[in-house]
This record gives sequence, C-alpha cells and structure tokens, in this order.
Amino acid sequence: MGKRVVLLVSLISLIIILGGTIGTSYLYIGEQKIYMCTSLRMQPILIPGDLVLVQIDLTIDDIDIGYGTGDIIVFCQPGDPESVLVARAVEKSGDGVITKGDNNILIDKWIVYDRHLIGKVVEVNSLPAIIFANQLIFIIIVAGLTIASILVLMTLNLKDKKE
Repeated sequence: MGKRVVLLVSLISLIIILGGTIGTSYLYIGEQKIYMCTSLRMQPILIPGDLVLVQIDLTIDDIDIGYGTGDIIVFCQPGDPESVLVARAVEKSGDGVITKGDNNILIDKWIVYDRHLIGKVVEVNSLPAIIFANQLIFIIIVAGLTIASILVLMTLNLKDKKE
C-alpha cells in the first residue's frame, strides 16, 4: 500500500509540474501572435513562407507611418474581414492609416482603422530558432524530471527490498 501511495503522489506531482511547464512554455510570446506571409506584396522585406511575430492589442495611434520607414502592420482587409493582409503604414488619414505593399507601385485603396488592425510586425524569420530553443529547453526539463522520478522510485524500491 505504501508503494502505491508514493507512486501515485509522484505521478500526480510529475503531471502538475509538466502541466505547469507546458502551460508556461509559450509565455514569452505575451501579447503577440505568429503569422505566415503568403503574398509577394511586401518583397523584399517579406517573402512567402516568412514567419512574423505580431504585437497585438495596439491602436492606430501606436503605428508609425512613412514610405519605406513606417511600421509593417497586419490587418483584416476593409470590406473583406476574412482576408488578413500585411502592408506598410505610409500615411495617416483621419483616424486611420493608408497602407502600401513595398512591392506595389500604388497605395492600397482602403483605409485601415482600429477595427481592422491586428497589430504590427516586431520580428521576422527569427521565430523558428526561438521556438526550437524553447522546445529544446522543455524537452530537457521533461527528461530531467522523468529521470529524477525514476531515481526516486528506484530508491524507494531498494529501501522496500532491504526491509
């Protein structure tokens, strides 16, 4: 009976620890989301397949504007909320911004308002390395906890055999 209780407590502790580790393994993202670029409109800065880390929970007032220097933003296309686009904020227009793809000659025909804005791009392409490193740390923690649990159980088993 004593072995079963110790084993059960060890397993529950391991599950709680692993659950906490899994739950916190992506906290570094915070108020950010990952998107994949799928169009050519932002070449050469972004190409299809590039991953971007997007700072969310921003307003238009948080966006810097300028041709070639403004923030790259992610937004739902005005008039087509299912379409998510990436473009540079180039001009202010009332309460919104006018956008343009770096690879496009003309500015976009819409104005992006707060209701369309998802966020601004803060990182490009470094995400796979960050995700890999984060997962590697997670695997090391899990392996360490597993080995420690096995050692504890082996020690308890050896003590029971001596008695």
